[in-house]
Amino acid sequence: MKKIIEEINSYEITVVVVIITIIGLTYWTMSAPGINAAAQAGFINLLSPTFFGILTLIAYFISFKYTVKYRWVITLLGTAINFYYAYQIYTGII
Repeated sequence: MKKIIEEINSYEITVVVVIITIIGLTYWTMSAPGINAAAQAGFINLLSPTFFGILTLIAYFISFKYTVKYRWVITLLGTAINFYYAYQIYTGII
């Protein structure tokens, strides 16, 4: 179990996961139904996953100073929040 947490906590895996999440969720929100009729609101579809992904990376890098064992929790929470807002954008709630 300790080996798995060390792997998840590694810098490379975390950054790659967040970048893949940003790209995937940006693609998903940009393919939302009715995006052509959104006009300027389509810009939010492009920036929202990127914004939350960058916030996740900033929080992750700040956590280097304070915690060693549980940095993966920050990545997990950031990714979950990113999915939550991307889902709301895709379904038209936001």
